[in-house]
Amino acid sequence: MGLPDPTMPKSSCQARNYFLACYAVSLVQGQTLLGQSIRSRTISNYLKAVYNLFDARHLSYRPLLETDYIDIVLKTVQDYESVPNRRNMISDPMIRWLVIEAKKHHTDDAFCSTVNWILLGRYAGFRKSEWCQSTQSKFEPIKDWPGQSPLALIFSDWKF
Repeated sequence: MGLPDPTMPKSSCQARNYFLACYAVSLVQGQTLLGQSIRSRTISNYLKAVYNLFDARHLSYRPLLETDYIDIVLKTVQDYESVPNRRNMISDPMIRWLVIEAKKHHTDDAFCSTVNWILLGRYAGFRKSEWCQSTQSKFEPIKDWPGQSPLALIFSDWKF
Protein backbone atom coordinates (compact mmCIF):
# COMPACT_ATOMS: atom_id res chain seq x y z
CA MET A 1 0.00 0.00 0.00
CA GLY A 2 1.49 3.32 -1.07
CA LEU A 3 1.20 6.58 0.74
CA PRO A 4 -2.39 7.78 0.93
CA ASP A 5 -3.39 10.83 -1.03
CA PRO A 6 -3.16 13.90 1.26
CA THR A 7 -6.85 14.48 0.75
CA MET A 8 -8.84 11.88 2.65
CA PRO A 9 -11.76 11.67 0.15
CA LYS A 10 -9.38 10.51 -2.61
CA SER A 11 -7.74 7.86 -0.39
CA SER A 12 -8.76 4.22 -0.57
CA CYS A 13 -11.02 2.71 2.09
CA GLN A 14 -8.04 0.67 3.36
CA ALA A 15 -5.89 3.81 3.62
CA ARG A 16 -8.61 5.59 5.65
CA ASN A 17 -8.90 2.53 7.91
CA TYR A 18 -5.13 2.51 8.44
CA PHE A 19 -5.18 6.25 9.14
CA LEU A 20 -7.85 5.79 11.84
CA ALA A 21 -5.93 2.87 13.36
CA CYS A 22 -2.83 5.10 13.56
CA TYR A 23 -4.98 7.75 15.23
CA ALA A 24 -6.13 5.14 17.79
CA VAL A 25 -2.50 4.12 18.44
CA SER A 26 -1.54 7.76 19.01
CA LEU A 27 -4.34 8.01 21.60
CA VAL A 28 -3.11 4.84 23.33
CA GLN A 29 0.38 6.32 23.49
CA GLY A 30 -0.92 9.42 25.27
CA GLN A 31 -0.89 11.86 22.38
CA THR A 32 -3.96 13.61 23.74
CA LEU A 33 -4.66 17.17 24.85
CA LEU A 34 -3.62 16.33 28.42
CA GLY A 35 -0.74 14.08 27.34
CA GLN A 36 -2.23 11.03 29.06
CA SER A 37 -2.97 7.58 27.69
CA ILE A 38 -6.66 6.78 27.62
CA ARG A 39 -8.71 3.62 27.95
CA SER A 40 -10.26 1.63 25.10
CA ARG A 41 -13.77 2.88 25.86
CA THR A 42 -12.64 6.50 25.48
CA ILE A 43 -10.73 5.64 22.30
CA SER A 44 -13.90 4.03 20.93
CA ASN A 45 -15.85 7.20 21.72
CA TYR A 46 -13.23 9.33 19.93
CA LEU A 47 -13.42 7.01 16.94
CA LYS A 48 -17.24 7.17 16.92
CA ALA A 49 -16.98 10.93 16.51
CA VAL A 50 -14.64 10.40 13.55
CA TYR A 51 -16.96 7.75 12.10
CA ASN A 52 -19.82 10.26 12.24
CA LEU A 53 -17.69 12.76 10.35
CA PHE A 54 -16.74 10.17 7.73
CA ASP A 55 -20.36 9.03 7.42
CA ALA A 56 -21.55 12.62 6.95
CA ARG A 57 -19.05 12.94 4.10
CA HIS A 58 -19.97 9.51 2.68
CA LEU A 59 -16.43 8.17 3.16
CA SER A 60 -16.10 4.48 3.89
CA TYR A 61 -13.52 3.42 6.45
CA ARG A 62 -14.38 -0.25 7.10
CA PRO A 63 -12.88 -2.53 4.44
CA LEU A 64 -15.02 -5.49 3.42
CA LEU A 65 -12.35 -8.02 2.52
CA GLU A 66 -9.04 -6.53 3.62
CA THR A 67 -7.58 -6.17 7.11
CA ASP A 68 -9.49 -3.96 9.55
CA TYR A 69 -6.66 -2.26 11.43
CA ILE A 70 -9.02 -0.33 13.70
CA ASP A 71 -10.40 -3.57 15.13
CA ILE A 72 -6.89 -4.97 15.62
CA VAL A 73 -5.82 -1.91 17.64
CA LEU A 74 -8.99 -1.78 19.74
CA LYS A 75 -8.92 -5.51 20.48
CA THR A 76 -5.26 -5.29 21.52
CA VAL A 77 -5.99 -2.42 23.90
CA GLN A 78 -9.02 -4.22 25.35
CA ASP A 79 -6.97 -7.43 25.81
CA TYR A 80 -4.25 -5.45 27.58
CA GLU A 81 -6.78 -3.75 29.87
CA SER A 82 -8.33 -7.11 30.78
CA VAL A 83 -5.05 -8.53 32.18
CA PRO A 84 -5.46 -8.85 35.97
CA ASN A 85 -2.88 -7.10 38.15
CA ARG A 86 -1.18 -5.57 35.12
CA ARG A 87 1.37 -2.88 35.57
CA ASN A 88 2.34 -0.12 33.22
CA MET A 89 5.45 -1.02 31.30
CA ILE A 90 8.67 0.90 31.32
CA SER A 91 8.44 3.18 28.31
CA ASP A 92 11.03 3.53 25.54
CA PRO A 93 12.17 6.96 26.80
CA MET A 94 12.67 5.43 30.26
CA ILE A 95 14.76 2.62 28.78
CA ARG A 96 16.87 5.11 26.79
CA TRP A 97 17.50 7.11 29.96
CA LEU A 98 18.44 3.98 31.93
CA VAL A 99 20.89 2.84 29.24
CA ILE A 100 22.53 6.29 29.08
CA GLU A 101 22.83 6.42 32.88
CA ALA A 102 24.19 2.86 33.03
CA LYS A 103 27.05 3.86 30.73
CA LYS A 104 28.18 6.29 33.44
CA HIS A 105 28.67 3.42 35.93
CA HIS A 106 31.04 0.48 36.14
CA THR A 107 29.65 -2.61 34.38
CA ASP A 108 29.57 -4.55 37.66
CA ASP A 109 27.80 -1.73 39.52
CA ALA A 110 24.40 -2.43 41.08
CA PHE A 111 22.80 0.20 38.82
CA CYS A 112 24.15 -1.47 35.66
CA SER A 113 23.08 -4.88 36.91
CA THR A 114 19.58 -3.60 37.57
CA VAL A 115 19.37 -2.01 34.11
CA ASN A 116 20.55 -5.27 32.52
CA TRP A 117 17.90 -7.18 34.47
CA ILE A 118 15.21 -4.70 33.34
CA LEU A 119 16.32 -5.05 29.71
CA LEU A 120 16.34 -8.84 29.96
CA GLY A 121 12.86 -8.84 31.52
CA ARG A 122 11.52 -6.37 28.97
CA TYR A 123 12.49 -8.55 26.03
CA ALA A 124 12.13 -12.00 27.61
CA GLY A 125 8.86 -11.15 29.38
CA PHE A 126 9.50 -13.04 32.62
CA ARG A 127 6.61 -13.39 35.03
CA LYS A 128 7.18 -12.80 38.76
CA SER A 129 7.11 -16.54 39.40
CA GLU A 130 10.01 -16.95 36.97
CA TRP A 131 12.37 -14.38 38.45
CA CYS A 132 11.74 -14.52 42.18
CA GLN A 133 10.46 -16.73 44.98
CA SER A 134 8.08 -15.69 47.75
CA THR A 135 10.37 -16.98 50.54
CA GLN A 136 14.12 -17.32 51.08
CA SER A 137 13.98 -20.64 52.89
CA LYS A 138 12.26 -22.83 50.26
CA PHE A 139 11.41 -22.66 46.60
CA GLU A 140 8.13 -23.08 44.79
CA PRO A 141 8.36 -26.20 42.60
CA ILE A 142 7.11 -26.70 39.07
CA LYS A 143 4.13 -28.99 39.47
CA ASP A 144 4.00 -32.16 37.34
CA TRP A 145 7.73 -32.05 36.57
CA PRO A 146 10.15 -34.86 37.38
CA GLY A 147 12.25 -33.92 40.40
CA GLN A 148 10.13 -30.80 40.93
CA SER A 149 12.58 -28.16 39.72
CA PRO A 150 12.32 -24.62 41.07
CA LEU A 151 9.66 -22.49 39.42
CA ALA A 152 11.91 -19.42 39.30
CA LEU A 153 15.13 -19.21 37.33
CA ILE A 154 18.21 -20.26 39.29
CA PHE A 155 21.92 -19.74 38.65
CA SER A 156 22.41 -23.13 37.00
CA ASP A 157 19.73 -22.23 34.38
CA TRP A 158 22.11 -19.66 32.89
CA LYS A 159 25.18 -20.14 30.71
CA PHE A 160 27.70 -17.32 30.47
